[in-house]
Amino acid sequence: MQSTTRGGVTEFVHQLGWDDIPSDVQEMATRCLLDLAGTLVAGSGTELSQIVRDAATAIYGGDEATLLLDGRRASAPGAVWANASSIDAMDMHDGYRLAKGHAGVNVFPAALAAGESYAWDGRQFLAALVMGYEIALRAGLALHATACDYHTSGAWGALGAAAVFARALGLTAGETRHALGIAEYHGPRSQMMRVIDAPTMLKDGSGWGSMAGVVAARLAAAGFTGAPAITVEAAEVAPLWATLGSEWLMRELYFKPLACCRWAQPAVEAVCAVIREHRLRPEQIEEIKVYTFAAATRLAVARPANTEQAQYSLPYPVAAAAMAGRLDPEQMLQPALSDERILALAERVEMIFDPELEARFPAEALARVTMRTVGGQTVSSGVYGARGDPANPLANGEIDDKFTRLTAPYLDEARREALRAACWQAAELQDVGELVALFGPPAKTSAGSAQRRHALLQALASAPARIRQAVEPLADAQAGWQPDGETWSIRMTVAHLAHAEPLFRERFRRMLAEENPLVPAFGPESAQPHSERSIGALLRAFEEERQQTIALLSELPPAAWSRTAVHETLGQTTILRQVENILDHDVAHLGQVVELQQKWAALYQA
Repeated sequence: MQSTTRGGVTEFVHQLGWDDIPSDVQEMATRCLLDLAGTLVAGSGTELSQIVRDAATAIYGGDEATLLLDGRRASAPGAVWANASSIDAMDMHDGYRLAKGHAGVNVFPAALAAGESYAWDGRQFLAALVMGYEIALRAGLALHATACDYHTSGAWGALGAAAVFARALGLTAGETRHALGIAEYHGPRSQMMRVIDAPTMLKDGSGWGSMAGVVAARLAAAGFTGAPAITVEAAEVAPLWATLGSEWLMRELYFKPLACCRWAQPAVEAVCAVIREHRLRPEQIEEIKVYTFAAATRLAVARPANTEQAQYSLPYPVAAAAMAGRLDPEQMLQPALSDERILALAERVEMIFDPELEARFPAEALARVTMRTVGGQTVSSGVYGARGDPANPLANGEIDDKFTRLTAPYLDEARREALRAACWQAAELQDVGELVALFGPPAKTSAGSAQRRHALLQALASAPARIRQAVEPLADAQAGWQPDGETWSIRMTVAHLAHAEPLFRERFRRMLAEENPLVPAFGPESAQPHSERSIGALLRAFEEERQQTIALLSELPPAAWSRTAVHETLGQTTILRQVENILDHDVAHLGQVVELQQKWAALYQA
């Protein structure tokens, strides 16, 4: 199918059929489908995903489409927002180097919701998926070519989602043109480097972009106007659209083998290669220097407090991979985020701008490393890219292995294999609803796997020792010092930890005894931060209280970990998520202790 701007775009949106697509692009579509499915399953276990799913059902209620790995229903925009956010929450989905972002996370949820709502078969679904990718990727290239700032994938992915729903709704050429214009205007022109510098749950804007695209098509169907989309119709971007239907950008997608930002992955690959070549053990590594392009050096968080900061970090994934010899989603979650061995090594990772590697970005993302051992030996890598690029692609078997790693903690083997087969053979589906049904809420989602529960208990057990190591050597004057009238002293912080622990247990007991109770948040005043006891006595109290918490949780049957409550400020939660919150609480207060020590040293030890 040949295309010219405007008329050719709308023709492509509505007329592309599965048989019009080259066989290698068809295969790429099924690879993308499997990869996105696995990423969504893993992402559904994050706090980000839970928050958005709860919000989607509250704000965008309806019965048009399913929230995947959840089971609740919502309007199509609400379901698309939730499902795209679940994918974005686990940063392992496909991407396109020159657009510096991700199309599939925006397009796949829209195509699945459309297929579910309008009873598409597998071929219709896949044709719409490919069409949405090609529209979104060109919109991304056009936006980067015409806008002065670097915007998130949601800014241009919105056009792909709008195109999918324009096709589902059977819009006219004029209405489709308005749908693309509305999506471009209302899509999130969010600043990517802001969330790189300060990582939060905003991520890549894809949830909002996908939702904006669906809403845009609905508005256009009702007569709302919004044309033209400048990224589609401006004269300077016409060459990008002239190849629509003849040049398939999906051929140039990359797939991520590792659970972190793509920009950090070359450094991870280089470090792992050096460790393998020189047979280094983690405890032998004194220092790691990473030479890379400018944008990657802004992935600077060495001690991430949450999944988002861990994924948009370079030092942390480098250190985590050096410790474990791999980088999986579990290392972006607790208890790995509290592993002091990883964090200490991450603080010894130095990032250095390399002008030669910068000149090759964004067509290539590259890094090289130099490592110094505790014995004084210096070893270096060559220049590494990230595996999964078109020049170094992942084989289908590797995509399969990645899917298994992503889904095993959440899906039993029968469900996992059924979902795998449905993705690879999606063109044979009689109804996309068959695929949606395989994304139902798995038993493992809320209770967690046995391995996950054991890891959480281990993390609970290790936290008091980390607190003791940080505060036990302190003199009374330093332990009781407050930099101002409002900031807690180190003694007050440890007192708070000791007094908070029985409040957590009381919350668990209510969740076990009552059906979905409303549990209050507790503020500083209810956790008694003030105490005149010695730091040693407070540490012993914290350790004893924590042992009681572990004893209570250790006796719970697996199903009990999925018992629910409505938290006063956090919303719907489970016992498992509350345990994760306790670990976050530990990490936050350990960070306060370290910060106070640094302030004390600056004032009194200069």
